[in-house]
Amino acid sequence: MPDCAKGTIAVKWPKRRGTFRAYRSVAGTRRPATTTVPPMPSVVTLPTWTETSKYLSLTTFRKDGRPVSTPVWFVVNEAELLVLTDERSGKVRRLRDSPRATVAPCDARGRSSESPVEVMAEVLPERTGAARAMVNRRYRVAAPLVAAASRVMRAVRRRPEESRTAIRITMPGW
Repeated sequence: MPDCAKGTIAVKWPKRRGTFRAYRSVAGTRRPATTTVPPMPSVVTLPTWTETSKYLSLTTFRKDGRPVSTPVWFVVNEAELLVLTDERSGKVRRLRDSPRATVAPCDARGRSSESPVEVMAEVLPERTGAARAMVNRRYRVAAPLVAAASRVMRAVRRRPEESRTAIRITMPGW
């Protein structure tokens, strides 16, 4: 809880969306105030599935226009979605050719549960560290296990170490 002077109100910002609690210093103790401060109105409205879905079907397009869908983990960062992937992957090559893509919530096998949304996607290698930290925070149990399994499989197949990069997904109106 934040330190506050007697008679002042401090606002505790939650890590997740929800109601904000105001705390009032009463005689040196901190007790929840009788009112709660409502969440600030968001300028950007993301689809509701960004909060509930674990996987995102990212569809990129080949030079001839054929779609290629890939289920990926994603994190929400303000008005954008961030995806972490291998720098040498096909989706990165296709996005460097054309930033056009579609996204939809899906399961781990890539079966979409809603209709896709047209988006713009770009590769941002400078955001890789932040994206990795957010993915590790969101997928606390699975991320280290998948990373360890990936390292083992690369060693067995004698492939070079993975170099990760971030993909930023935005949509006009988000």
